[in-house]
Amino acid sequence: CGNFFSAIGGNLGAGVYFTSLMLAMGASEAYICYTGTIASICGLFQFLSPLIMERFPRRKGLITLLRSIYHFLNIVVIGILPLLPITNSVKLILFMVTLVIVNITANLASPGMSIWHFQCLPTQKRINFLAVNNITSMIFSYTSAFLAGLLLDKFELEAISLGNIPPTLSAILLLRVVALVMAVIENIFFYKIKEDPYPVSTNHNTRMGLKFLLMPLKNRKFMTTISIM
Repeated sequence: CGNFFSAIGGNLGAGVYFTSLMLAMGASEAYICYTGTIASICGLFQFLSPLIMERFPRRKGLITLLRSIYHFLNIVVIGILPLLPITNSVKLILFMVTLVIVNITANLASPGMSIWHFQCLPTQKRINFLAVNNITSMIFSYTSAFLAGLLLDKFELEAISLGNIPPTLSAILLLRVVALVMAVIENIFFYKIKEDPYPVSTNHNTRMGLKFLLMPLKNRKFMTTISIM
């Protein structure tokens, strides 16, 4: 069930509604493109996740903490930035800094969460679970996006606003409140999943891990291809 609430909350707090928040702060097209690049770069931090997670025999608490920080920054902090009495340029700087932290936090937690959840699934049932989970999560995600779109249209057409906040931004903020509720329910359901102790690695070679992480940056052909893309 936690995956369903995660799909709904993630869809309401990101995607086109994420872009709308940036536009509300006066972001340019180039700025919006940079945010996508930042998200891709921060994805490299998944390589560091095992270096942290393998130090703990139980990781559920750490993963839940990281997910909570991720949801708070992504939904609450980013959501209130357009309302702050500061210039748009400062808002966009704060947005980018918060976005970096959000993506790093999410990528540090993601591998550990997958292993934790797979730990509870019998091997013979994993394929069926993934198939059903992907289909149902997609249904919940698209349904929530459709209903959210109807809500935005209603706010815009009928000029519904929360105080002095413009109608579209009012609808987006309302959606982020719903996303926050989904995030809380997600964490509750996920935390109820049992966790068996993991074998703790005695070989914490952090220097080797960082060397492995930076290895692609030293490959000229790889960096040329990435630069072209």
